[in-house]
Amino acid sequence: MPAQVATERRRAVRKRARLKIRFWNDDIDVHGFTVDISATGLFIETVKTADAGTRLHLEVITTEGPLYAECTVTRVHKVPRTISMIATSGMGVRLVEWPALFGLDKMEVESALHLDITSLEAMTAFIDGELASGGVYVKAPSPPPLGAVVTLTISLPKPQGELIRVGKIVHVDNHGAGLQLDDAEGLRCMLLGLNPKRAFSDELRPCVTLQVDEQLHAGTHLELDLSTPTGPAVVKCVVEGLDDKAPFGDTPLRVIGHPSQRVSDPIGEGVDLSAAVLEVEPSVPAENRAVEAGQELNGPLQLPTDEPVDVPDDLVLDLRAPSALRRVLDGDIVHCGAFVATRFVAEHQQRVVVRLLLPPPHGIMEILGVVVHIATDPPGLGLQLEDGDAVSEQLRGILEKVEG
Repeated sequence: MPAQVATERRRAVRKRARLKIRFWNDDIDVHGFTVDISATGLFIETVKTADAGTRLHLEVITTEGPLYAECTVTRVHKVPRTISMIATSGMGVRLVEWPALFGLDKMEVESALHLDITSLEAMTAFIDGELASGGVYVKAPSPPPLGAVVTLTISLPKPQGELIRVGKIVHVDNHGAGLQLDDAEGLRCMLLGLNPKRAFSDELRPCVTLQVDEQLHAGTHLELDLSTPTGPAVVKCVVEGLDDKAPFGDTPLRVIGHPSQRVSDPIGEGVDLSAAVLEVEPSVPAENRAVEAGQELNGPLQLPTDEPVDVPDDLVLDLRAPSALRRVLDGDIVHCGAFVATRFVAEHQQRVVVRLLLPPPHGIMEILGVVVHIATDPPGLGLQLEDGDAVSEQLRGILEKVEG
């Protein structure tokens, strides 16, 4: 059994554990594996899932013999076939406590509702609108009563499939119902990561204006040698524009990489350039730039110099919210894989670098993956991570520090 590591701060602490499990009722009889367990529930990795609200019998196989329990499905994660080789479907279940066995379980799901956000415009409006306040309004000809606990099936843009969440009815009218979702923040972080229009916003790209004597051109790649209060650093930049009227030609630069670990005390997600002395050096050749960008970063990545590696600017996973980081650890990373929404044009088996935006003050991690799936609507890549176990271990350490 793998070492058990605490991964979440909940009513009961969850720990990683992979055990054989069987769950069944009058309609299904299926086997799977646990992903994590707690005193009140567990998450099951399985190809065949049950609907949220379903009551099941459990048999967990341990080294000391089988354990039996009753449970209710509270969360379902369905993975499209297009990315099934890097991720697996599963479901979260809550163990039924003793009084609930006699029909006193008040959290039983009563009915289901459906929300269609299969267009990017609808998903963006949902993220920026109702979901930002923690709820959602769903049209329904016969809405459930106030106080009912219901399942909400959310249809996502292809090839993402569906998500199922649980919420409580807090408003009812003649046209539908308003729900308060159990984990609105986590759902919002997940949808932001799936939306290519929001994958890497401008505020995440630190900028600086530099005075230089030599002639530069927009789009030129530069390396800046920085003398910062915490020590020397190297930052990769691209020239965004020129101001011919300013003295010496002020040049706006956009930082495109993360400072190397020559900085004695890395500064968050970038370098504070306001107190830095800048010296421009010639850019490294384009064919070597990807390798240079992957060296000495906040992560286990070590790129060989004899194979081409691409470092696209928009191949990014935003994990700054602890809930987003937790979901990645409970999902794709378990299988050493990741799906990233991006417009970067790639080929199968192409090696690329993915930037992980981590919770402050942990900055950015860059990891190496191989393209195993290419999605077109919305555009995205399914990746097989080359060192997924090491990445997972490091991310768990970061999550423990953030939540500790």
